[in-house]
Amino acid sequence: ARIRVHGVEHVRPDQPYVYMANHSSLIDTPALFAYLPHPFRIMAKRELFPSLILLYTGQSRDAGQVLAEQKTNVECLMDELLSIRCHAHELDGMFRSGFDVDILGAVLHQTWMRKRKLASTISNVHIDQWYQRAIEAGALGGKICGAGGGGFLMLVVQPERRTTVRQALTELVELEIGYEPQGSRAIVCAGQAPPI
Repeated sequence: ARIRVHGVEHVRPDQPYVYMANHSSLIDTPALFAYLPHPFRIMAKRELFPSLILLYTGQSRDAGQVLAEQKTNVECLMDELLSIRCHAHELDGMFRSGFDVDILGAVLHQTWMRKRKLASTISNVHIDQWYQRAIEAGALGGKICGAGGGGFLMLVVQPERRTTVRQALTELVELEIGYEPQGSRAIVCAGQAPPI
């Protein structure tokens, strides 16, 4: 089979990127090595997942409204946006030199503190309380996933602190996350759900 690569000309050597192979076949990883124009570092998934806790907040939000407010605030919040960009560069450096959960947690904490300022609906009293309790229990950092305002709270923890952090947030539902060899997939349940 012939491999065609589209868009590689847009990859700039002075910018950080995260490349993700969908693991659709055994050729994914060799293709990255063969066709990416710049050196890159592979982060082993087993190093990352034991350091993450993903919790469902039970809160929904209109992501479009959160993002619309954020867009109107861009000019007056340029310092926060530039700091967040610097955080991405810092994490890129960390991943290139080796995974360090303490650095990941600290940088995500700084990023979350900046992101919260981008729109009034990115966080709320409940999210702030959950996050603070997690930090007090030993979490290194974290963030609300996506636009903000609800959904999922991702926390970075030392693996030996997982139980303590989890016990501080018992009202939130934990979702198990881990390595998925098939990449991202949607699971659709057709028909009627069984009675509980």
